[in-house]
Amino acid sequence: MDKTVLMSPIELRIYIEFLRLELLEKGTELGLTNEITIHLSHELDYFIYQYQLLIQDR
Repeated sequence: MDKTVLMSPIELRIYIEFLRLELLEKGTELGLTNEITIHLSHELDYFIYQYQLLIQDR
């Protein structure tokens, strides 16, 4: 995933929360091993990591 994050820390936190809720919904609906659920989990991990890097630099 080569993405450049151009969000403020607050925007990232909001997006992370959105992804977290989406992941919970899809995991419940489709199962934890579903391709969509796994993709959302990876995306959430990526943005949490980006957030940690962003706040670490401050």
